[in-house]
Amino acid sequence: MAPSTDAIFQPLDDFFTRIGQGAGVPARFRFDHLPRAFPAADFLLPGHPELGASPQVAQELFSRAVDGVVRLDGGGRDVWLGASRFSELYTDEILGPATAFVPPTVKDAAEKQACIAAFDAAKADALKKAQVRAASLLQGAGATFSPCVATPANWFDTADAGPWTSQSFDVAAIGASAAEISFDYCIVDIGRPWYHAAFIDDGFWRVPGQAKGALSANDGHGQPALPVACVAICRLRIRADWTPEDIGNLEQSAQFGPFNIDSTVKDGAIGHEGVQIIGWLLQDMPMLPPQGSDAAVAAPVRSGDINGTWTDSDGFTYVFTQDGGDFSYSQRRDGAEVGTGTGRIVGGQLTYRYSSGQDAGTCTGQLGPDGDHIDGTCSSGGDSWKFGIWR
Repeated sequence: MAPSTDAIFQPLDDFFTRIGQGAGVPARFRFDHLPRAFPAADFLLPGHPELGASPQVAQELFSRAVDGVVRLDGGGRDVWLGASRFSELYTDEILGPATAFVPPTVKDAAEKQACIAAFDAAKADALKKAQVRAASLLQGAGATFSPCVATPANWFDTADAGPWTSQSFDVAAIGASAAEISFDYCIVDIGRPWYHAAFIDDGFWRVPGQAKGALSANDGHGQPALPVACVAICRLRIRADWTPEDIGNLEQSAQFGPFNIDSTVKDGAIGHEGVQIIGWLLQDMPMLPPQGSDAAVAAPVRSGDINGTWTDSDGFTYVFTQDGGDFSYSQRRDGAEVGTGTGRIVGGQLTYRYSSGQDAGTCTGQLGPDGDHIDGTCSSGGDSWKFGIWR
């Protein structure tokens, strides 16, 4: 009988935790709840496979893989990186609506104005950085993404020995035979040219309608920790004395412990040759926002109800579906869907992203006191305009 997956997790956890603690800025290690495999064909430029693996395609895949909103498992072992983008949370809900916070101990008018001016300058610098976008090679004309920088840049190249370090473990557990695990690994540092760490770490700002720490909560919407590096491996091989029952289960599985596997037992071993991300080095985020707004309280703010069908003066309808503070909508004309949007409502304040044909952008809005109209502003490509919808 082979060791359990729990027995396999422990030596790997110990090994990569030591690496995290030895980093320039200490970080904690967590396994990815759903390890991400990258087939070699993923790195090819669409329409030009003859050119081989493309560094530009690899950057786009990496940027999307590391940009998920983090949710930490309560058991302390795993982390989820969700489909929601941290870059969107950062620009739309943190940086965009942030306002200055002047401590109540500051009484002098000139000193207050200096605090506000310092915040305005820092925010302007952060907003300038947040405009960094890259054109997508994978999602069609006009699509863009928030680029992240991988170090080493050739993390995806398994033929280049430079980034990779070989490692093996012998794993044994009471009542089970030993297993031998071997792979090559690479610690890939994550850079975010659009992210202003100094602004985030500054304690003197707030977000209207948000309680202190609401956007760094470990609730699947906030960002409690920031991935600063990922653990990529390749040439995975796990050899053990598998029982017939083990083999039957493995051949029906795509994951074993923290690894993606090929669902084939050959010569007593399972494995996966290609690149996969199995874990993350994380740094805790500060309280976001660092100060509560005048309207925020310690208890969660109850969100307004926007479920249902809304209309605008141009003849479009908007069918909203709301789940707590999260919502999505379908924009329709003559019964046909022409656009979509997803976002968040806190109290009566909406922040969301929209997509309509080749156009995409961000919006903020305010639910009226009667609950039957929303007024706000949208922006895209440097242009902005007001809107109003009602039901």
